[in-house]
Order: sequence, then C-alpha cells, then structure tokens
Amino acid sequence: MPARATPRPALVAALLAAGAGCSIVNRIDACDPLGDAEFTVNQVAVDDQYTSGPRAAVALPRGLVALVWNSDRRVTSRNGVAPNPGVVYAGLREPDGTYRQAGSVRVGDVEVARPEGQATWHPVIATGSAVGSTVYVAWAQSPLGGPSRVLVRPLTDGLTALGASAPTSFEISDPDDSSAAMGTSATRPSVAVSADGTRALVVYLVVRGTAGRTVRYRPLTVSFATNIHGRLEPDPLTGREGAGSLSPEGPVGLPIIARLGDGFVVVWPDFTRGRWQATWRFLGRLGDADESRAVVSTELGGLRDANVLPQLALDVDGDELVLAWTRASSASPLRQDVVVQRLARDLRPLSPERVANASTGDHNTPAVVALPRGAVMVSWDDDTRGTATTQVLARVFDRAGNALFTAEACGTEPFALPGAAPGRHAMSALVRVGGVVAGVWHDGSERAPDAFGLSVRGRSFAVGALVPALR
Repeated sequence: MPARATPRPALVAALLAAGAGCSIVNRIDACDPLGDAEFTVNQVAVDDQYTSGPRAAVALPRGLVALVWNSDRRVTSRNGVAPNPGVVYAGLREPDGTYRQAGSVRVGDVEVARPEGQATWHPVIATGSAVGSTVYVAWAQSPLGGPSRVLVRPLTDGLTALGASAPTSFEISDPDDSSAAMGTSATRPSVAVSADGTRALVVYLVVRGTAGRTVRYRPLTVSFATNIHGRLEPDPLTGREGAGSLSPEGPVGLPIIARLGDGFVVVWPDFTRGRWQATWRFLGRLGDADESRAVVSTELGGLRDANVLPQLALDVDGDELVLAWTRASSASPLRQDVVVQRLARDLRPLSPERVANASTGDHNTPAVVALPRGAVMVSWDDDTRGTATTQVLARVFDRAGNALFTAEACGTEPFALPGAAPGRHAMSALVRVGGVVAGVWHDGSERAPDAFGLSVRGRSFAVGALVPALR
C-alpha cells in the first residue's frame, strides 16, 4: 500500500481548534485517505469490460484474488447495441490489486471462453478452501438473440488449464432448460465448491416466458488430484440423470449458493405466498438434501409486487450467514433500500435488519463480505441520479448491526468505494484476504469507441486502517 501522508502542521492546528465530532486520533489518524489508489483489472481494451456483481471475485486459499468479467459491446434496453459475440476473461491479482508474477510473466486477462458467434453473460467464480483447489468459472451463453444455457470451465488455482484430458468447457443446463421451442433460457449461474475442493454445485435460473421461473442445480466432480475433469453427477435428490429443481416453476428470483461447513446453502427470493421471502435450502457435500433441515423461508419485506424482484448477496462467516438484499418501497419511480442482517445457521436473527444506504433512492445490486470480530462490509449501486452518474457506495456494520466509523467517510456514513467522483460505477464485488478487503466494479469513466467504454476497476483497503475499531 502507498505510504501514509504526514498531517500538515496547519491542518493539525485547525483540527485541534475544531475539536468537534471525532476524537483527535480519529481526525488526524483515521480520516486520512487509507485505501490504495484505484487499479484497472483488465489489460484488454477492445469492447466493454464489465463485472456481473457480487460473485465476480473470490479469495484463493494461497492468498490471491481471482476475478472474472465479460467482454463485448455491452447491450442494454436503452443503448441500441445489437447482441454481439462475447468473451469471458479471468485475472489473478495480489490483494492490493497488483498483478501476480509467475517468474517474469505477468498473469492477467486469461481467456476462459470465446464461443464463436455467441454472446456470453454473467460470469461468476468460486473455489474450495484447500490450497490447490480447482477454480470454477460459470457463465450463461447464447446464440445471438437465442435462448441461453449455462456452462462451466474448471481451471487450476493459477487460472491455467487442468490438463490435456480436461474439457475447455461443458454445459451443465439440460436441453429443456434452453429451448427456443419451449421458450426457456438458463441464466444467472452461481457456483460454490466443497471444502475439500472435489465437488462443485452450480445453481441457475430457468426462465420460461415472462412469468415462469425455476431454480435449478447441478452437482459436478472436478478434481485435479484424481484426474477427474468435469464429470456431471445425477440429481442427488431424485437419482435421475440431469439437473434437478430446487423450486417449482413460479415467481422466484436469482439464486445464490455458498459453502457452509461440509455442505452448501442455497437462497433465492420467492413470491409464491404473495409477499417476498428468502427461501433457504441446505444441501450436503454431494448436493443431497440435508434431511435434518427443512426448507425454510425468512421475510424480505417491501412491495407486494411480483415484478419487483429483490436482489440478494450472501457470505458465510464460520457457522453464521450474512445476507444483504434489496427492499423496494416504490415501483414507479423505483425506490429501493439495501438491507443487511446476520443470521445463525438455523436462521435465527443475530442482528437487527439494518438499511445500509443513508438516502432515499434506487439502491440496488448489493455485495457483502464478513470482516473480523463479526463486522460486515456491504457495497451497492446507487442509481438515484440515473445511469450517467451511478456510484458504488459501501458501509461497515459491527456484529450488533451498528454502523462503524470508517476512515473513508470520517464517520459512520456510507462512502464511495471508488476513489474517483461518481461516473457510471456499478456491479461491485467484495472479497477479503486476511487483513485486506478489496472491491471490484466496472467503470464507465474511460472513453473508447464502443458501447460504454467500460473497464473493470478495483481498490483495496487494510481492514484495520479502514475501520479503526477492527485494529
């Protein structure tokens, strides 16, 4: 990290004279800018480079950060760009954002997938907790304008191919999940890896028409140690070949999966009962149902409107769960809050629900990461002023749900995760490696001859410097 600036005598005198608000220790020591300067993740500069949100980065057991992003001329409902071929990239960084060195070779912009004539969407990344665990990248892919399907590629923890016998990539969604004739598309994958690094579980959403959605999942075995690469496993709930369903078709939203102990936990928003709830499903290491745990729902609140889907983010802190989600109070104009809460393994609340944003507006796309001593950091997009000035904000809470003082805010208020002024920052991910927390997002402040001029940016903080109470 860069050297700390020494406070100027005039500044010290002014702060001593002010004597209000924070203590002088906080004013002088904790309010200096303590985060590293922003860094650009991608080396490639052709087309837009953009992240997919909270699962775009993962901490590797050997102390590095692996990131994944999409590259194409980004398509939105407003910019008039036609669907175009995409590329999925990954990169390896030190926690402070510098490139990982392999001898004299700088490791960056690893090409994970470049399907000819097909669009790529929503790449995510995960790995196990043991050193040397396989890294899994999952994404959605479709013919231009056609139905999407979900694919996976396993890599070593150096983001290289596993070996000659390993597949470049393979599809995990079933044919019926991605069918023009049936009007279905498989999209928005989330992946988690067992603690021993030998088993992965991928969940995704199957969309049928405008209303029917189903949470689907597929376990797979990928182990470099046993030379098994990409073996799809049967649905452990039924024993049948192919993907299984965790929800009936209905008004459900995007699922998220995380490793929990020796197994997995899956959560998704569900409007089946006429109000938004989080539905939780606990699975064993093989993806089989945990018979000791029933399917449980917790309340998300907000509008009773099936068309305003909450967005979820999840982190696991030991035996506890940290959930962040969006809660809408108005559909037109869209007004949403970002809410965060710590839960026990049995889903008992361990902290009150806390609204992270400090202003009314369109706050969305949360990410969350557990910090030492039960604290949590949550980030989100603030779209209140429109897409031209979107910013990524962040805030830290203690175990009891109280907002903590941060050096960036010089108070307990939210602070801008990027160091630059607002300018089309969006879709953040948070990851912690030891005493460092890093955030990544995509940034439209750079100009280029493409749809938006998006690049993937990041910034890291020493936890104890950012949050003095955690020193």
